[in-house]
Amino acid sequence: MRRILIARVGISLATAALAALAAGAQALPSKKEAVELVEKAEAKMQLTGPGAAPFHLLAKIHYKVGNAALDGGYELLWASEDHYREEFRLGTLSSTYLALGDKLYIQRNTPTLTYPQWRVRALVGFPGVPPDSFNAEAKEVYESHNATGDVLCVLLKAPKQGHTECFAPATGEIVSSEYNGQALKALNISLSRDSFMNVGDARFPGHTLSTIGEESLELHVDLLEGVGRFADTAFVPPAGASVHDWCARPKVEKQVEEPQVVEAWVLNVPNFRSAPTRPDATALYVEVRPDGLVKKVAVTYPDGSAKDYPTKAIFSPRLSIHICAGKRIEYEMIAGSAIPVDPERWPRPAALLVKPPN
Repeated sequence: MRRILIARVGISLATAALAALAAGAQALPSKKEAVELVEKAEAKMQLTGPGAAPFHLLAKIHYKVGNAALDGGYELLWASEDHYREEFRLGTLSSTYLALGDKLYIQRNTPTLTYPQWRVRALVGFPGVPPDSFNAEAKEVYESHNATGDVLCVLLKAPKQGHTECFAPATGEIVSSEYNGQALKALNISLSRDSFMNVGDARFPGHTLSTIGEESLELHVDLLEGVGRFADTAFVPPAGASVHDWCARPKVEKQVEEPQVVEAWVLNVPNFRSAPTRPDATALYVEVRPDGLVKKVAVTYPDGSAKDYPTKAIFSPRLSIHICAGKRIEYEMIAGSAIPVDPERWPRPAALLVKPPN
């Protein structure tokens, strides 16, 4: 779950309870107070979004699917939600996304937005998204000991079953976060975050490891710092970049649950089951026209290549329509995970639509 940070979190009953615990008192925070701690920690992990302070982030990437592994880097220069530069490198793959007001400049050496970059974005929490309602209860509150010393941990129950958050008793700051669960009753999913660092009012994990089945994606943050003013050259559009109408928060017309619609298309597209598909296929890339109709669908691969499917085979129902400054715009999306698209191995394409845990 991602929530946008609006202001510094103040002293609360939960932090007071932690202070008492750190001072040697025996009583643990109540389950209600523990959930309050988790909610505030989740909010502080959001670096981007409306009102977020400018920052510079540099991270190393290690991405592995089966026996194949790639290393790379990720850089984000964030001045505001409509003024940022994103640089992604992984093996030979590279892309630059530059937002300047009502325009988005894209330069990449791949035919589509790649699945690994989409995964990195999900883990970094970029771009900022509207806050979710925090709907969770604590199953257990207990003391533990880890690499950082004595900690207070909160095990959550449904709908966030499998999540455990641990805090430093003296400060109430989050020090680790773990999630373990399953999707489709057979796909193991995990997410661990630790080595937290502070930047402004935010507290962000310096190390993140996410696994989905045989896929793992690891981020090590080398630099995270607030920026008073960026150099003018930081936001110069790259040579040869494509230019797109864009806005940070488009108005959404005819809201559609895209993954379900894409799944319906995969199930019904003519000859999909007999189409030649490499076993290392990772995800579906979709471009949506201003009127909500699908412009392009492609199966993507770890090396950045992609295989198009003919648009004449695509279903007629429209996806969500995005509007910026009264004008309908095109947009792109990824639906997928690193599960092979090979229909003989995975006869139900719903497996493609597993998203990383929040």
